[in-house]
Amino acid sequence: MSFAEQERALRIEPGFNRLPPARQQRLLQRLQQLDAMPPVRRERMLQRLETWERLSPEQRQQVRVGIMEVHQMPFDRQVMIHRAVRDLSEFQPRQRDEILNSWEFRHRYSDYERQVLATLMLAQPYQPLRPQ
Repeated sequence: MSFAEQERALRIEPGFNRLPPARQQRLLQRLQQLDAMPPVRRERMLQRLETWERLSPEQRQQVRVGIMEVHQMPFDRQVMIHRAVRDLSEFQPRQRDEILNSWEFRHRYSDYERQVLATLMLAQPYQPLRPQ
């Protein structure tokens, strides 16, 4: 759909008009940002949103807590965790578990960090490496 069609669809979505005006405006701005993204980035964002929607409320809460835990880590560990999330996203979920439990990951990350990574991966869709 074109941006205008998407905006029209959002405005007629049940419940949209019952939202506070500020929330409506944020949603419309987010739609505009999404429309302005390059196609590859937009697709990744939509995949993440779809993955998030499939999580149970308990899993969503676990991921939120995991994100907060990462923010409490030293900066260098945060960078490592972010890189690991990006790298693990290139693998299917079963392979991710194998990698998280591999000798290399056990050597590089603490048990706590690997548990946080496993939690964060709940919200990460499979995104195979794309040729550049």
